[in-house]
Amino acid sequence: MSFLDRLTLNAKLNLLILMTTLSILIITAVSFYIRLEDRDTVDHIYKNHVTPLVTLEEIKDIYNINILDTINEERLGNISKEDAFEVLKLAKEILGKKWNQFGLKEMDDDEKELFAYSKREYVKIINILRADEHASEKKYAQNILELKDIISHANIELNEYIKFQLELAYKEKLRSDHKYMKFIVYASFFILLMAALFYLFSLKIKNNIKTLSNELIEAKEIAEDSVKSKSKFLASMSHDIRTPMNGVIGMLGLLMNSKLDDTQRHQATLAQSSAKALLSLINDILDFSKVEAGKMDLEYIDFNIRDELGDFAESIAFRAQEKGVELVLDVTDIDRSIINADPGRIRQILSNIVGNSIKFTSQGFISIKATLNPINYTDARLIIEMSDSGIGIPEDKIATLFDSFSQVDASTTRKYGGTGLGLAIVQKLIDLMDGKIDVKSDFGKGSIFSIDIAVNLSQNTSLAVPKTFVKDKKVLIIDSSKLSIGVIQKQLEHWGMKIDSATNSKEALLKLEEGNFDITFIDMVMPTMKGEELAEIIRNNPKYDKIKIIIMTSLIDRGDAPHYADIGIDRFFPKPATTKDLFSALATLSATQETIDVASAEKDENEPTFEKNILLVEDNLTNQLVANGMLEDFGLEADIANNGIEALDILNKSNKKYDLIFMDCQMPELDGYDTTKAIRAEEAGDIYTKIPIVAMTANAMHGDQEKCKSAGMSDYLAKPIDRELLKNILIKWL
Repeated sequence: MSFLDRLTLNAKLNLLILMTTLSILIITAVSFYIRLEDRDTVDHIYKNHVTPLVTLEEIKDIYNINILDTINEERLGNISKEDAFEVLKLAKEILGKKWNQFGLKEMDDDEKELFAYSKREYVKIINILRADEHASEKKYAQNILELKDIISHANIELNEYIKFQLELAYKEKLRSDHKYMKFIVYASFFILLMAALFYLFSLKIKNNIKTLSNELIEAKEIAEDSVKSKSKFLASMSHDIRTPMNGVIGMLGLLMNSKLDDTQRHQATLAQSSAKALLSLINDILDFSKVEAGKMDLEYIDFNIRDELGDFAESIAFRAQEKGVELVLDVTDIDRSIINADPGRIRQILSNIVGNSIKFTSQGFISIKATLNPINYTDARLIIEMSDSGIGIPEDKIATLFDSFSQVDASTTRKYGGTGLGLAIVQKLIDLMDGKIDVKSDFGKGSIFSIDIAVNLSQNTSLAVPKTFVKDKKVLIIDSSKLSIGVIQKQLEHWGMKIDSATNSKEALLKLEEGNFDITFIDMVMPTMKGEELAEIIRNNPKYDKIKIIIMTSLIDRGDAPHYADIGIDRFFPKPATTKDLFSALATLSATQETIDVASAEKDENEPTFEKNILLVEDNLTNQLVANGMLEDFGLEADIANNGIEALDILNKSNKKYDLIFMDCQMPELDGYDTTKAIRAEEAGDIYTKIPIVAMTANAMHGDQEKCKSAGMSDYLAKPIDRELLKNILIKWL
């Protein structure tokens, strides 16, 4: 930081005023010094301040020709004719020169009189010179005397004239000095006046700045209070909404697990879907509020981007397949799969954009294509392009697409719901990730959303290649969707395999006759023949015994694993094909047995069970029932404490030794934070100081998870309770 940067505004203004005053004094002193120096040299006066009629050189010339003054009177008669003519010649030149100067200058009366006299004398000299050529010796001597007299008088007149010019120059000098001094005085007065006005103005500025600073400080304090109030309100709203929502969604989940007839199950499913839609709406509003308040943070961790995109595609594909829309995933251009970024926020971005694609696409396809472009050893750009064949977006609506609460169709007759916050949140998240988003759309034909965000390359990254040697293996892809064939073919060719394809069963059988394939991928849904039927035909032909058969099902109709095993299918997976699905399918090429137990590849449907003691600290009766109902699925039943005081009492007096505590945060008498601190401080006995305490709370705002951990809690589970997250918590801590 420089010297000036460290000065206050007041010091800077005072320094400027001091410098201005010193400048005035220095200018005045220098000016006086210059004027005094000018007085010391007459040459300077003539050369710089006046235009004299006679220069110094001319004065010297005049005195030099006055050679008659050096001739003795005795020799006067003996002066040579040559000397006389030399004198007259010089006199003629000088007087002629002066005459011409007088003739070219405007003269006052004194100058005119002198000029007239000089002119007369000059004429006399001319006449004498003309007469000299024929004069007698006596006349010649008289002429010399007369010339001497004329030149002497002319010399006297010239000396008087020089004196007159010097006086005139001095007067001019005095007038110039007077004007100059007046200018200095007026200029100094003006500068001092300006300095005074500037000082007054600076004082005014300082006062205004001080006033403005006070106003800004006051406004900042008001804004901070407003933000705090807003944050408190949002936290309270989040808690108060999530608490009953946990009861609604939880009870509906318990209801769905009970014995219901078809009508009851359908009604419960609709109610559960509506409740989840409401929860999604609440989450959007709260997320938007977090972003607006600057409370949205990114959590950078190492993760497998191929697996993350695959899991996301599988989780959302069901909604697309319900509408008859095909969803495909292309991650071929991601060679190194481990990156360092925030997977949750990336998934949130994809959920909003792809969710909209599903909403606005009634037939055709939705494609997700990801590319990872390394910049150097540590940085990369992740580009994800999401395209669909939906209704598209009017060109005039694209500019406002990412505005808050903005929708393409906001009329009262609109067909599609939503708050208009999803894409606004997407834009904010992409900005946080140092990224950009681009939209292209052909109204009535579809849209393309492309995001480009900054990610870090993990040091633990490795090439995404199958463990099985697959180079030059021959593959036949049988699928009625050319888009799906193209994506799978692109990935398998990237791994060095040789690909052929067919779009129907008849074409597929012809290809099998012509080629010697190692593995075939068959789509379950095709126009003329189901994939299962085609697989049976292939397996029943001894010529194709060595071909591995992979069935690609849908999430809606996954099929029966034992049945697939019985008819000789080696592996099956639901579309869209993910990296893990392809790795699993290609692993059959290295298997020793002819048929692999496909049931083992399926997700284990049997839930884990535990024989542990659980304490649930929760003040809301509905949430107590929901939590216990979910725990029953895992063979658990929790003891209930309605607040922190009851929890400490139970821990101190119960004969049971508890293995896990689920702790609500907001409770009467003693909240979850203080209860946890008390347990960690041995107020429930030293055996519970290390017990896992999991926050089970409706507090889901920014910082709530950190607040729970700082109070001593081991983990965090937000309401409404997600069954899968609850299962993961139980597996982790029990």
